[in-house]
Amino acid sequence: MATSCGVCVISGGAGTGKTTVVRAILAALEALRDDLPLAHRGGIEHLQVALAGRAVRRISEATGRPACTLSRLVHDIENAGRKIRGGTIIFDEASMLDTPSIYRVLVQLPPEVDLIFIGDPGQLPPIGPGLPFHTMVKTQGIPAVTLEIVHRQDDATGIPAIASSIRHGKPVNLRRFDPNVALSPGVYLFPASKEDIATKALAAFRAMCGPAPANGMTSALHELDVQMLTQVKNGPAGSKELNRAIETEYMACQPRIEDWGLSAGSRIMWLRNDYSKAPRLDPAGNPVTDKVTGEPICSGFMNGSLGVLKKLHPKGAWVRFDDGAEDAITAADLEKLTHGWAISVHKAQGSAFRRVIIPVIRSRLLDRTMLYTAITRAIETVVLVGEIDHINEIVTSAPRSLSRVTALRFELE
Repeated sequence: MATSCGVCVISGGAGTGKTTVVRAILAALEALRDDLPLAHRGGIEHLQVALAGRAVRRISEATGRPACTLSRLVHDIENAGRKIRGGTIIFDEASMLDTPSIYRVLVQLPPEVDLIFIGDPGQLPPIGPGLPFHTMVKTQGIPAVTLEIVHRQDDATGIPAIASSIRHGKPVNLRRFDPNVALSPGVYLFPASKEDIATKALAAFRAMCGPAPANGMTSALHELDVQMLTQVKNGPAGSKELNRAIETEYMACQPRIEDWGLSAGSRIMWLRNDYSKAPRLDPAGNPVTDKVTGEPICSGFMNGSLGVLKKLHPKGAWVRFDDGAEDAITAADLEKLTHGWAISVHKAQGSAFRRVIIPVIRSRLLDRTMLYTAITRAIETVVLVGEIDHINEIVTSAPRSLSRVTALRFELE
């Protein structure tokens, strides 16, 4: 299907092997291209794109081929003169794409470019308008395949079974979280009243991460890959307060960076696409420059990328992101970043973490798509902090986020 259709859809729950399928598809597409006469191969590209920088890194590592963010692709086409004359574009985590984002790309592409949309309609819909991927999945006229077997998490963790129940609106029974064996694989409930959720979420973080690291010893903390996923920014269990509390406690022994409220070892998230960052280097370590303008070619820092401030720098600090991009940042960059210990579920979509902690508060934003998305970000361990009755109330209620009217039709008249 993927090598013969102009447009097709591959859907499946989190961890069902969608990225592994992409690797096989790319190999098949490249083999077909290599069979063409040399004169016909020019301009044929097979690209994979995603919204978030961390997702780009994940699919690039999984497929062994380059990937880029959607914003980078659009930037290169609109501003850098990139021409795509034929081939295939694979949109990973396509459930996150809103209608304007897809339109902005498609108007730049010739009909010779094939499109493959891959995603999970059970996860959060896009923040922007429309439900294009969800509509495609339901459209009879678009070739589609659904993957059903979970491979990301071991069945023994219980994550696939719990996630499946939530995806299908079935109540769940969860084991009680034990701080004494906090790193044990599985899905756990840390019971907490509304007033105690923030306190219990921080207690779970301490149980998983141990005491604050000594000076210069933050690498072990980051290797644990514990991520707090929140529904809201404000309030005691919102990302702002949780970030402040973790930063204050866990960076207490680290060198401070100016008056930034950050330290060497701080976890941060970048909030804006900045194409002037992270100059590309050749094998000898020299900056790669544009042959026409002589300007450095940069990888850029992408919106939603998570990283760590590695060390102090004459300009301020040196940061390295999970997608491999690194560069110095200054005080002028502070408006483009925030702490990354606790991030929203929306920002985490398309990413995977070894362990996640989810404060489950009452919010108009919370429905089972958000809960399902949050839980399936974890590879080994999930800790839900809150009340089981509230969790099951959310699970069994129809997702409001998927009821939006889009007026988008793909069927042929």
